[in-house]
Amino acid sequence: MREIYLHIGTHKTGSTAVQAFAARHDKELERRGLLYPATGRPAIRRFASGHHLLPWTRLEHVNWKPAWGDFANDPEQVWGDLRKEIEASSCSTVLISSEEFDVLGDEDVALVARQMDGFDVEVICYLRRLDEFVQSYYTTDVLYHGESRDIQTYSKGMRTTIDYFELIDRWRRQFGAQNVHVGFYTRPGLDIVSDVFGKAGLDVSEI
Repeated sequence: MREIYLHIGTHKTGSTAVQAFAARHDKELERRGLLYPATGRPAIRRFASGHHLLPWTRLEHVNWKPAWGDFANDPEQVWGDLRKEIEASSCSTVLISSEEFDVLGDEDVALVARQMDGFDVEVICYLRRLDEFVQSYYTTDVLYHGESRDIQTYSKGMRTTIDYFELIDRWRRQFGAQNVHVGFYTRPGLDIVSDVFGKAGLDVSEI
């Protein structure tokens, strides 16, 4: 059975670094037995290293046609094509990564579980100290998206959850507590790239 490592972020915990590394070295990773699928990555260069199309199939507000590429007319097709790519690969291990998974609600996570039926799925999640997480998220929106509310008001309407217990329980209910692995982003000396791939059983220090 294929082993899927589903890296769900969260936001502001180095997910982009993991994705950039994996996309840049996907051929080398494949030679080492780990598939980083091409399916699910948006066509827009800014987002092209992560598998954001997968959670975006459940987020109606993400409708930028250029980002969907070949999936513009049928967003749900991305899940079917992902399964085909995984099944066609000789790799026994697969890494899927998008911090956008942390935005999904209960029904959405249940759908992800159904789409992953038949695979052995391990969920990887990193948490950042809550005050640092909110501050970092807020700063990004101020700098790049014109956010003008004060941080207290902003935090009440954040699109990603700030209830870590709720977030983790949501994924545990679908995949089992033993299959949801939580790390802490502020851990001293943490190399997020090595840590994620290490959880998937791969040493990438030589890459």
